[in-house]
Amino acid sequence: MQNESDAIEVLTSYLKSRGYPAESFAISYPIGKKNKYHADLAILDPVSAEPIALFEVKLRRSLNNEKEGIIRLKSYIAALEIDSIPVYLVFVYPQLEIIHVTTGSAEKMKSAEASPVVELPSFEVLASSGLNLLLEGKKKAQKKQIDQFTAVCLIIASFVLAILLVTLTGRLSISPIQLTLLVIFIGLILAPWASKIKFAGIEFERLKKEESKKNNS
Repeated sequence: MQNESDAIEVLTSYLKSRGYPAESFAISYPIGKKNKYHADLAILDPVSAEPIALFEVKLRRSLNNEKEGIIRLKSYIAALEIDSIPVYLVFVYPQLEIIHVTTGSAEKMKSAEASPVVELPSFEVLASSGLNLLLEGKKKAQKKQIDQFTAVCLIIASFVLAILLVTLTGRLSISPIQLTLLVIFIGLILAPWASKIKFAGIEFERLKKEESKKNNS
């Protein structure tokens, strides 16, 4: 009996025949917070192990399967926050059909366009373009974290300023111990944000170095 596992095996066999290495395959790849979604098949970048292409596999083509597959692919892209990663909808029986789904930006997920694939890009081309996509995604994530960190700092600064103003007017008295505890409390709030930004920056620089190595090779 034909099932989803058989369909995925048909797809991976085809990809292997096109030069895709088996170690780049990730079946039922988890996506999103708390692994909310699972893509049927992801192609992983050999350097970062991040997805550079996603496949949603259906046994046979039908209007319902096509609609469901496109909705799932749109959800994956929205969760990844990398709207330029290539995604494909695959129908296996009676013959293999691979359809490229263009979902547009992650902010505009109301529509999707699907078109048959004449030929998939080679793994080398996909890996090269995938690294650029990862750099773009890491850059966006880093900017988002910096913006959030800035917002938190502004809120804390406003809170501290309010306390100082109240103290200067004599309405509130703060002891040295209370002031020390306040500083420690603020530090505990900001420390995780600072660590995230530092880690994101290190990861971004690592990917940039890998891109330079590929360009020079």
